[in-house]
Amino acid sequence: MNVISLALNLIFPRNQDKSRLWTEAESKKLLVDLVVYGIKEPPQGRHRDECECHLEDIYTFLFKNVDMADYIKDTPQWTQEETKELLSAPSQSGSQRHDSNACETYYYSMLSELFEKRGDSIEDGISQVVEEYYSKKKQA
Repeated sequence: MNVISLALNLIFPRNQDKSRLWTEAESKKLLVDLVVYGIKEPPQGRHRDECECHLEDIYTFLFKNVDMADYIKDTPQWTQEETKELLSAPSQSGSQRHDSNACETYYYSMLSELFEKRGDSIEDGISQVVEEYYSKKKQA
């Protein structure tokens, strides 16, 4: 099982219902609650499966143009290849040298740092990323 799915399996209850469209406000709340406050419940009216798919879409968008050098120099315990793998395919990540908890911790520390670099705070960065994400979706 991949790192993100493993983490989300523990956080959100399972439900197989089809999801409705997400709003920007819901996306921001989901990310702030999870990344900043560690809230383990999906937003009201949402299920774990919906949250997992939506988070993977946003994370893929966020990590698309990440400069690996920013993370390699600060984290010598992770090789460049391991970091690239984790950033490019978080749902497929795993490492022979790192257990799933280490992968999850490293991934969320990078995620927090990326959000913080986008704004004055993690929350501000989340808002900016979500706005960019929805802007790109509208253009597509």
